[in-house]
Amino acid sequence: MQSLQIRSGVSSAPQSYFYRLAHIVVESDFRIEQWAAYAMVPPTQDVGTTTSKMPLISAGFAKTTNAWINGKWRDVSRNDTADYATLRAANLASCQIASAKSSIKIEVDLPPQHSTALEDSLLGVALMLVLPAFARWPVHGGTLETIGGQGVGFVGVSGVGKSTLTTTLASRLTEVALVGDDVAIISNAEGVLLWPQFPQLKLAAEVGRSERVKIPLRALYMLVPVEQTESVSITSVSKQAALMHLVRHTIAAKLYPPALLQVHLANMQAINEVVAFYQLNVPRDLARLTEVGEMLKRHWQAKAWI
Repeated sequence: MQSLQIRSGVSSAPQSYFYRLAHIVVESDFRIEQWAAYAMVPPTQDVGTTTSKMPLISAGFAKTTNAWINGKWRDVSRNDTADYATLRAANLASCQIASAKSSIKIEVDLPPQHSTALEDSLLGVALMLVLPAFARWPVHGGTLETIGGQGVGFVGVSGVGKSTLTTTLASRLTEVALVGDDVAIISNAEGVLLWPQFPQLKLAAEVGRSERVKIPLRALYMLVPVEQTESVSITSVSKQAALMHLVRHTIAAKLYPPALLQVHLANMQAINEVVAFYQLNVPRDLARLTEVGEMLKRHWQAKAWI
């Protein structure tokens, strides 16, 4: 298991707090309330360091994009030196990502009395940007553990209903558990895998979550809302279109430096060769979500990987 350090820049920090996110041990010198559900006891032995050669930092790289920061879309800027990347958002503290040969560190400039507004913002963006160093890619989508312990995911534009669909199916279908309702952590180092136990943006506390460490990812569905009177349907998606969706829905990819973008594309191509991709037409009618769930269950049962 690899590790990540988060530092507040306060040299007199009294203790360390440990969290396990997508099977990555995160050590922080301040408490991160939004990660409370993922807190762990301090490791009894060295968990090792990260020796990834992933090109996280690119001297001279500068980019500004928008991100969901503290309840609204805000501009986030990134500026790289040879040693670290600095992230800034308007009216919020900045943070830095440092990537050495043997360690990865996020340093957060905390105000005297920091709040979860900071932790929900730049720290979250920084976390998404360092995940590739751990061979994990964050994709904007809901995910489920289905029949036989197999994973499926649902991607689509914001507001299309990913969170509603995944939480509803997890609560209504037997043999189905919620992995995540808004963020899917995917890797392809040892087969294509989903990594549960990761902070979500909208996760409903009352819905049970998968407790597995990792889950084989078998299929992804592009959600397309249709009129209430139309039928629920599942159709195949071309490999080219599927790759476009994977790239488009990778979280924070707009802030990747060019070298990391190349690695990202190669990984998405590899994932696309393994994972089946479909279009799921869902009527704009909450009362029909049970119908959607039954069709999906039949679809999963018909596949050889069930």
